[in-house]
Amino acid sequence: MVKDEDIRKMAYSIWEKEGRPAGKDAEHYYGAKKILEEQEAASATAKQSVLPESTFQSPSAPKPFEPHATKRRSKKA
Repeated sequence: MVKDEDIRKMAYSIWEKEGRPAGKDAEHYYGAKKILEEQEAASATAKQSVLPESTFQSPSAPKPFEPHATKRRSKKA
């Protein structure tokens, strides 16, 4: 959940960047809220898409032994 304090800080920053216009406080507040909520949702999605570390095998880890299935040659007489 986005904190109200973070929304206010971003809204203030937007207000300053736009030249401190009068009467746009609600526009800046809700714009900042939307941006922060979108960032939070994107961050949550990115965290969910990451595979757990246990699914990865270290490059230096030994590979499991896999016997080769080979055909035996028959001895010719």
